[in-house]
Amino acid sequence: MSHFLMGNDENTVKVSRKAAELGLDPNAYCDDMANQFKEVWRALDISFDDFIQTSEARHHAGCQKLSRSVRCGYITRGV
Repeated sequence: MSHFLMGNDENTVKVSRKAAELGLDPNAYCDDMANQFKEVWRALDISFDDFIQTSEARHHAGCQKLSRSVRCGYITRGV
């Protein structure tokens, strides 16, 4: 089973610079980009399973869960 995930990261240098250049807050800039991405993918008839942005609470929760899993030894380095 595959899961096609799309998203934005509001915390990159490129996003910060472009948002500043446009006089926007990085979150507002990413919200606009997200809408544009979704429109283009719809127009191209390409579907995705989920769209997430790093500012979302569910993203934070997922990162915390991953971090706890690593610390507990559930995820280990492969050979």
